[in-house]
Amino acid sequence: MTTTILATAILMGCVMAMMAVGVMLGRPELKGSCGGKEGAACVCSTYDRLKCKTRKLVGDPSHSHG
Repeated sequence: MTTTILATAILMGCVMAMMAVGVMLGRPELKGSCGGKEGAACVCSTYDRLKCKTRKLVGDPSHSHG
């Protein structure tokens, strides 16, 4: 039991370290279904595209700073 917990903690630590190295090396960010910053062809519904355009024009309220 203790061995399993210790092995799991070590494995999780290794995974977190690998993710940190990826961030430090400046890996490209994940892109959304509508292409992210690069602007690939959108496969969203009309409603989702309108919502995205509105969010870009008005600003995303979930990212406001107070």
